[in-house]
Amino acid sequence: MKIDNFRTYDELPEEERGKYKKISKKGDFVEVTAIENIEVAHRIANIENETFNTLNEMIRQSGISVEEIITKLENKNLPYDEKNRMRELLFQNADLQRMRGQPIDTRIEDILKKTYTNLSYSDLLKDRLKKEVEVGDAEVIGELLKDEKFRADWTILKKLTNDDERKLAFNICKERITSACSVIDVVQDIDLALEMYHETLAYADDESHSDRYNLESAGGKLANKLFNSGAIERLVDLVRSGTFKLSYCKDFIHKFGDKPDIIVEMVRNSSSFDDISHAIKFVVDSELITQLSKDSNGFKKLKPDEVERVSKYLEQVAAALNAEPEITTLADLIDDEPDQYHDLMQAKNKFVVGIQNGKYVIAWSNVKIHEYHKDIFARIGRVDVKSGGYISLNKKDGKIAIRMEQSSGDFGVYSRELLEHYRTQIKKALTDALGTEEIELDIQVSR
Repeated sequence: MKIDNFRTYDELPEEERGKYKKISKKGDFVEVTAIENIEVAHRIANIENETFNTLNEMIRQSGISVEEIITKLENKNLPYDEKNRMRELLFQNADLQRMRGQPIDTRIEDILKKTYTNLSYSDLLKDRLKKEVEVGDAEVIGELLKDEKFRADWTILKKLTNDDERKLAFNICKERITSACSVIDVVQDIDLALEMYHETLAYADDESHSDRYNLESAGGKLANKLFNSGAIERLVDLVRSGTFKLSYCKDFIHKFGDKPDIIVEMVRNSSSFDDISHAIKFVVDSELITQLSKDSNGFKKLKPDEVERVSKYLEQVAAALNAEPEITTLADLIDDEPDQYHDLMQAKNKFVVGIQNGKYVIAWSNVKIHEYHKDIFARIGRVDVKSGGYISLNKKDGKIAIRMEQSSGDFGVYSRELLEHYRTQIKKALTDALGTEEIELDIQVSR
């Protein structure tokens, strides 16, 4: 179908209108991806034109037609590297057709759909665009970031040298969530970044996994910035309002262990059982948790069927805190060499924490017997509310110095406050296991 045959937007067939938008009362229309600012379009076209001859020559030298490329890509056993090379050749052909003002070959679009690949600029063109765009040209950068065929990276983002330029680029590309979040990530002013984040939420598609992922990534980074700047009340307000999810705080919520009221307030305003179950393990006040479990006004953002599930879970955690812990040595702890005491790459011992049969269990072993945290959990049986860390052991001035620290790669950070809650029992179990009367126990904040 030749679009040139249609003079106004209203003359377009219904099935074609989604590809175009009206730009004047007279009915003039452009492709949705077209750049309306002629000067900006010209600056991008100049860079593309510099690539035209190179693209043309590369396609000629390849000696492979579009039809042959498609045939190769239809081969499910095509080696990975060769598949990528064929896709790049397809992208080069699409670039060349677009630069010539031709519609992109429908066969290219069809094979990309079959192989679950989005149409993209060729690497050759992307690299040239990233290299040649002028530093500070926020309009061109914004248009590139708006284009679904272009992906943001640090090479292009660093050309936005101040927040005014970042805001201008954002205003152009904000409807494309991936790019909007990439720009937000590099904004220096936290107030401006939050304003932009709020604006982005209005364009997000709740059904899009990509949109959710990018918003959670950007939101998590903003939450970390607020935490590191000490803006805790503002952070809580953002969770309370629903702008931030509780999961955005997962990197640092364990550091609120000495401020349980903050964790509880954020838990009240969460809509996710998983987020609540992760956060509540850093609260060691059983009375506070029990009160929360019985609060009929709590958890207003949870679905009704999830409220009962959360309440039962909180009761389980509160009961475990009131019970005597079970502490187990699964294998002898191994001494660290003096120069390796602070080197976790050389760590010889690990520990885990969880709830089992209504009480907390803490178990440790050395890495020769149980290499991973999951191996320790497998040994002690079914456990809930899992976490873990490392144990460093070193003889110092006639005493044995023990440090519990870091976290588990599989099960995340532990609660320092929980271990402190059971310090007396842990210390006794360690002295019994090591056959000594005196140890120094240092329980670090997990990280």
